[in-house]
Amino acid sequence: MNPAYSPKTVGVTGPTGLIGSHLVAALLQRGYRVRVVVHHAQHLKGLQHTLQRFNLADRLKDVEIDEISLLNPLRLSRWMEGCDGVFHCAGLVTYDPQRSEEVLETNRSITAGAVTAARMARVGVFLHVSSIATLGTVETPQSLTSAPLITEKCWLTSPKGRSAYSMSKFYAENEVWRAAAQGLRTIIVNPAIVLGEGEWNRSSGPLIARAVQGFPFYTEGVKGYVDVHDVARAMIALFETPQALGQQFILCGANLSFRELFTLITQAAHKRPPRWRAGRQLLNVAATLERGHRRFWGGEVRLSASVIDNALDVSRYDGSLITRTCQFHYTPIEQTIQRVVNAYLQEKTP
Repeated sequence: MNPAYSPKTVGVTGPTGLIGSHLVAALLQRGYRVRVVVHHAQHLKGLQHTLQRFNLADRLKDVEIDEISLLNPLRLSRWMEGCDGVFHCAGLVTYDPQRSEEVLETNRSITAGAVTAARMARVGVFLHVSSIATLGTVETPQSLTSAPLITEKCWLTSPKGRSAYSMSKFYAENEVWRAAAQGLRTIIVNPAIVLGEGEWNRSSGPLIARAVQGFPFYTEGVKGYVDVHDVARAMIALFETPQALGQQFILCGANLSFRELFTLITQAAHKRPPRWRAGRQLLNVAATLERGHRRFWGGEVRLSASVIDNALDVSRYDGSLITRTCQFHYTPIEQTIQRVVNAYLQEKTP
């Protein structure tokens, strides 16, 4: 950092999640003054673990931590006062059909509250973390390798076949566009499936865990993936780039079939790669068994109809716009997977 540089003050919502915690670590490394908002201060375990991985555990004391409901725009606006930027990472991620109404209302309402607060506080830039789940589709490909790329211009035109989570992020994104039309300076990022350390029981964590444990099945679906470190770096790079204002950016470092992904994970863990293809019929049987297990033992539904559709869907994403807007490059996906698998083995191996 330039000694004469006056560090900017930024706020982060959702600092305990995978993206939010890595963003806080990257902001501290970059020299920013960081404020975070949480429901309860004792819920900082995710952030603490991430800072430890970055050898920044002693920097938690430098983070201004406030307990504020994201549904209280007045208090949020006071928290945001003086912020050069706010990174809105907070959100509920679930594909459980039993929680459809909850996820729809939560993600829309907390984003509506956040943009209202940002306008009241006259925040410099509001950067919203959305998802590739808000984007539309392109023509069905003839093969896995010929799928046309989905870009930022692929607008979602119908909710048909979309999960409640997907629509919740779509509605949240619309709140940001509405605020932008009213004068708020905004940037939206749409990360692909995020691969990173921590959160082994949710997000992309179960993909890593199952493959490392020798899961023998794969599906023919194709999805986009991005390193969580890249997501954090990209958000900061876009925040520091005036040309990014008013735009949205897909963050996708690689497109892989699930078979390719699981093979890379098992190779990194020195395990046997997946051998058997799982089609819709087998996935439906597994979903039925899971529902029966849930009735007896409880827990969240993971193999919902939308998850099965997603596992079989072929969607490839173009994450190159950011590389043409600012100085940014993606980490090779092989390096990302090796690092994440190593972290999983260190943390989960007895």
